[in-house]
Amino acid sequence: MLGTMKVVAVLSLVFLHAGAASVVAQPEARATEIGWWQHAISAAHASIARVRAEAIARSLGEMPEVTAKLSQRASGANQRTTTGRVTERDLFPKIPGGVRWAGERTALEYLDHHHLSHVLSARNHPELAADPNNLVFEPPKWNLARGSSDMGLLDRLRVHLHNAGASLAAGRVVMLTTLAKGGTIGALVELPVTATVETLHVVNERKTPAEAMHDAAKAVGVASLAGGATAGALTAASTLGVTAGAPVLVPLAVVGGTAYVWVSGDRIWLALDDETRAAIVAQQAAAQGAIRDHARAMRDQTRMTIDTVQERIQTAMATLGWWE
Repeated sequence: MLGTMKVVAVLSLVFLHAGAASVVAQPEARATEIGWWQHAISAAHASIARVRAEAIARSLGEMPEVTAKLSQRASGANQRTTTGRVTERDLFPKIPGGVRWAGERTALEYLDHHHLSHVLSARNHPELAADPNNLVFEPPKWNLARGSSDMGLLDRLRVHLHNAGASLAAGRVVMLTTLAKGGTIGALVELPVTATVETLHVVNERKTPAEAMHDAAKAVGVASLAGGATAGALTAASTLGVTAGAPVLVPLAVVGGTAYVWVSGDRIWLALDDETRAAIVAQQAAAQGAIRDHARAMRDQTRMTIDTVQERIQTAMATLGWWE
């Protein structure tokens, strides 16, 4: 029961942190009306944006041909706008994540078979011709068939579904590799804990060796599936454009790791026999008592030393006539 309550508490912290990371920062004009929590959320979003910008710059540096092609597309959009300008850094995230991850050749092939289209037509809305939020990569036949008309709801849905499919198709190798890595990590993390727990059950005659082996295989298998599923979910989200930077992932990893260690400790403790648990509790009590006695002795010794020094100073001063 205690272990369950611990898990629930830790998971609550994880969901609270994830919810905080999804809150949109408040406008600067209302800065005096918001509290420290909103300021913290705004700072987290700024950190995530900085990490993402650095990742885009690094990726563009590794794909010079893609950078050149995106620069050409950006120049075309900028020639049709009446305000603002767009750059290759703004267009790079428009390429589906799975396509970007598959390498420069795949990204170039994607760009060769897609137009940079406007959600709201550049002819009808020239002020939005270079707005990154108004730009999307689209198959040429759809763009040409629409002409100068604005995209309707079904047009936008079709484009997003098309790009999501292209992302998953191009990123399938990355996905399979990530699933394998996540499953392996999950199994390796769980294996020593499960081995310890099941060995204790066999030693304490709670299970037969065959039962322990069966339960160990099941526990490691579940951990492997969980690791693969988590890694796969993050990969799928990234290929669809949902990214999370280190300011979010690192705290979640720390909380998750702490929760796992906590729960694993309870599992091993419960697998011990009653006599061993009693002996450990007695040893802990004895150690705590020894620490308290040592601290008390040190405190008394320090007090005696201070009193001795004070007496010697008083004696010396009295000898010199400075102490009456």
